[in-house]
Amino acid sequence: MTQPGLVTLFPLARRFFPGNSPGAIALQVRFLRAGLQERQIVAQMLSPVPGTALHGIMSERPHLLGALVWPYQCATWAAGERLRRLIGHYAALDGLAAPLKFSVEDRLVLADLDSVHPGMKLVLDQPEWFLREGGLTLNLFLDSFRAYSVAFSLFRTDAGLTATIGGIQGRNREDMLDTYRDLTRTLHGLRPRDFLIEALRILCRLLQVTDLHAVSEAARHHRHPYFKGMPTSQNYDTIWLDRGGVPQGADFYALPVAPDRRDLADLKPGKRPMYRRRFDFLDGLEADIALRLPTLRPVRFADS
Repeated sequence: MTQPGLVTLFPLARRFFPGNSPGAIALQVRFLRAGLQERQIVAQMLSPVPGTALHGIMSERPHLLGALVWPYQCATWAAGERLRRLIGHYAALDGLAAPLKFSVEDRLVLADLDSVHPGMKLVLDQPEWFLREGGLTLNLFLDSFRAYSVAFSLFRTDAGLTATIGGIQGRNREDMLDTYRDLTRTLHGLRPRDFLIEALRILCRLLQVTDLHAVSEAARHHRHPYFKGMPTSQNYDTIWLDRGGVPQGADFYALPVAPDRRDLADLKPGKRPMYRRRFDFLDGLEADIALRLPTLRPVRFADS
């Protein structure tokens, strides 16, 4: 495999970071320096094996190579690690039996929950605006409205398959507080954010993920100097701690992959029926996704 030099990298630098302003030129120089330092792994991204998931995504989003400059999932990862994680995610997709290799224009509907709430469904896709937070995004949709999202990537090590959450995001539409309250009632007391994390845990179990990690507030990709102090709206540490996360150094939390099941005997009698319904609902959802997952086919629908 031929390793790229300046002749290859310079037009890419101009393409991914266009312009002649001092800021654009600085980014181009950083891209060239990082690309020359990481020639071997850059070559893997520029010449992926045909038919692989990496080949598919690079044909649709060649600008992923911009991760030589911009952050990916974790603000403390250096350029080489970012590219290794990107390549590792798509290599993991190649090794899965589940049909998770699909076009960036497509979506996979993991569960149709219209019987629970009109228009509600769990959808897996690859939106452009989450590409720095993960290769896949699990969403709670209401018809064509993306109500909540969690972005993650996969990475296989000798110990097994790891899923890493790089971002979680709700919406700030004026009526969202009322919408989330309504959904919480529908979901047996589970906030949409927490339901989505439980749904991700379900998917992880079905994919035989052994470890689930989530980026800390201090290391989320928005903390990288590339974004120059971009403001954020919710504290990731609080979210992960609330869902049973345990700090793993400064950059990540380990979240349990196993179901979150409180002992009903430890609850007040008045709350036990709601929790029993919640657990039954989640168990049924897992069974439904397990049944659908092997034969899922990509679909397309509008995203409002």
